[in-house]
Amino acid sequence: MKRHFEILDGLRGIAALSVVFLHLMEATYPGASINPFPHAYLAVDFFFMLSGFVIAYAYDKRWSILNITEFFRLRVIRLHPLVVLGLVLGGIIYWLNPYSTVSAHNNNLLFSTALLLGSFLIPAPPLANRSDITHPLNGPSWSLFFEYLAYLFYAVFGHKLTQNKLGICIAFSGMALLVTSVAMGNLHGGWGWSNIWMGPIRVSFPFLAGIFLYRSNFRLTIPYAYPILSILLLLVFEAPAMTYNGIYEAVCVIVVFPVILAIGAGAPLQECWKKICRLSAELSYPIYILHAPLLYLFGSWVSAEAHTSITIKLVAICVVAVIILISWLALRFFDEPLRKWLNTQTRASWDISKQKQYGYFPK
Repeated sequence: MKRHFEILDGLRGIAALSVVFLHLMEATYPGASINPFPHAYLAVDFFFMLSGFVIAYAYDKRWSILNITEFFRLRVIRLHPLVVLGLVLGGIIYWLNPYSTVSAHNNNLLFSTALLLGSFLIPAPPLANRSDITHPLNGPSWSLFFEYLAYLFYAVFGHKLTQNKLGICIAFSGMALLVTSVAMGNLHGGWGWSNIWMGPIRVSFPFLAGIFLYRSNFRLTIPYAYPILSILLLLVFEAPAMTYNGIYEAVCVIVVFPVILAIGAGAPLQECWKKICRLSAELSYPIYILHAPLLYLFGSWVSAEAHTSITIKLVAICVVAVIILISWLALRFFDEPLRKWLNTQTRASWDISKQKQYGYFPK
């Protein structure tokens, strides 16, 4: 039986909530210099590293009975139902937003294009009130777009790479990330048309490093790992913007995140934290992929008219609670049942095709 990395599950939830708080604060604290979570977008880079680790863990030893089609079948079933749900939720809120200054009905063609392309995670033309976001109905989908590209690289080349060749790729991608971060002053890119070129740079190093860390079996152990790593991750996200901001963010991704992952994969988890980490594992992805449309609505409400500080804070708390509730409902009553049904239906077709090819049903 394969080991389950519960500490990493718990950290994934903290990273997802940090992204929520980053976007929540953007509505009331414009500018990184005063946002309480100025580096929380690095949670995406942490997700990319976790993804590389988990993909290598789940699939490296299965390629004798696996091909690219089956690999993507499994990944699409795992991720895409909530991608589509987030897109639909974003479309409904964009169309019906009572606080928006721009009517969605004036851009039927652009809106329909965003829905169509977004269902395949393809970047779409910008919509009004969505800046230059490449996935205007549900912004976080940009990271899934680049993660799918990383999956393609892994399926075609990555699973075959030796550790030496993988190390060379990591060295080059790490240099590209460092140079980009220093030159730009941050790693906050990949999500918009003006900075889409940063997406491949942001995904390459952490994804490859995650694969390398799994294959190298590099593990560290410290006592009370989960609470310590949780605090460390929050400190990374909440550190104030600084003069050498680009160097700081590059060091976080290139040095700090691999250490966190190595400890999270190697340290034992105390029994008292296990339920929290398991719940975090279940809710982290739904929270991440579904939160943005509700925060678009919150941001429109904040901008529509003057509100007292206490009113905004109370509504913000309610918004976070609603995001968590919707994420749980989506997981239990949409994502899990649909994934189970899709796996059953498509697995049957896969088994039949493999039986015809090899004369047996693959395990």
